[in-house]
This record gives sequence, structure tokens and C-alpha cells, in this order.
Amino acid sequence: MKEKPIVFKSKKDLNKRINMHIEPKLKELREQTIKDTATSLYYMIIMILIDKFYFTPEQAEKFCVEYMKQLECLDDNYVTMQDFEDWCKSNNIKLEVER
Repeated sequence: MKEKPIVFKSKKDLNKRINMHIEPKLKELREQTIKDTATSLYYMIIMILIDKFYFTPEQAEKFCVEYMKQLECLDDNYVTMQDFEDWCKSNNIKLEVER
């Protein structure tokens, strides 16, 4: 049995259908990359807090607990990285981040 060819009305229609399939995967990959980066930076952040800002081990542990809670919220899509960025801006925390 010969398969029926897929026909598109126009290039715009083709692009729209391709994007329907690509966009969700790209969004998933973007989110996973953010989570992987946040997790991999975890140990460096702890070292900086203790070494440069004189956090005690207890304070660092409290930070760790909260950091992991926030990563879970990110993972469960309760918050986005944009939410964190907006919070920083609304609290006048100026971060120099290149994009």
C-alpha cells in the first residue's frame, strides 16, 4: 500500500506545522538546560557563600535547603527563571548578566 504524500498549502503552512512539532521540544530542552546549569553551579555557590561571605555551615545548609526547594518549584513549573529575574528587578537587585 502506497502512502499518501503530505501536502502543504504554502511555505507558511509548512513552517507552521514544523514549528508545532519543534517548539515544545525546544522549550523542554531550554528548561532542562536551565535546571542542569542551576544544579551544576550549586557547589560553586556554596563555596562562594562560605569562603567570600563568611556563611557558617549552618547558614549554608539553610541556603541549600531553600535552593533545592526553589529548584523543585522550577522543575514543577510553579515558577520560571523569568519570575526570579523579575523578583530581583522589583527588589532593586542589579545583576550584570550578559545574554
